[in-house]
Amino acid sequence: MSNSILNLFMFLKLNTLFLCFLMLLISIRPAYSIPSPIEKLCAKFNIELCAGDEVLEETESNTTQAPVARNFTESEKEILTRLLEKEQKIQAQQTELNRRESHLKSLEEDIQRQILQLEQLQKQVEERINAKKTQDTAQLDKAVALYEKMEGKKAADSISKLNQKIAIQILMKLKDKTASEILSNMRAEDSARLVEEITKK
Repeated sequence: MSNSILNLFMFLKLNTLFLCFLMLLISIRPAYSIPSPIEKLCAKFNIELCAGDEVLEETESNTTQAPVARNFTESEKEILTRLLEKEQKIQAQQTELNRRESHLKSLEEDIQRQILQLEQLQKQVEERINAKKTQDTAQLDKAVALYEKMEGKKAADSISKLNQKIAIQILMKLKDKTASEILSNMRAEDSARLVEEITKK
C-alpha cells in the first residue's frame, strides 16, 4: 500500500515539473516581428491571429509590461502573404478599371463634340443649299420674264446656246404660246430634242 502511494506521489511530482517546464518555455519564447505590409493587412481585415499575446506582468510598482508580439507559424505567415498578394492584385485591377473608365469617358465626350460639329456643319450646308435654290429660282424667274418680252427668233437663238437643262427649265416656265413660238424658230433637231426632254418631266 505504501509503495502505491509513493508511486502516485512520484507521478504527480513529475507531472508538476513537466508543466512548470512547459510554462517556462512559453514565457521565454522569442518574439516574431511582423512585416509592415502584413500589419496593415491585419488591420484592414481585423484578423485576430495577428494580434499580439498580451503578457501582463506585475512589477514592484504594479505597472504592466507592453504587449509581446505574436510568434507566427509558417502556415499563418503563408496565409497572410496570400491575403496581401490578393489585396494588391485587387487594388491593381481597380486602378486599371478606373483608368479605362476615364479613357472611355474622354472618348464619349470627344464623340459628342464631333457629333455636335457635324450637326452644325449639316445645318450650314442646308442653309447654303436653300439659299442657292432661292437665288437660282429668282434668277430663273428673271430670265423667263426677259424671254417673254423677246421676239421669237431672238429668243430661239439665245435659248439654243444655253445649257440644255436650263433651257428646258425656262421653256417649262414660259407661257405655252411663247414657248411654242420659240421652238418653232429653232432648228428642227434642236426643238425636237428639247420637246423630247420636256415630255419626260
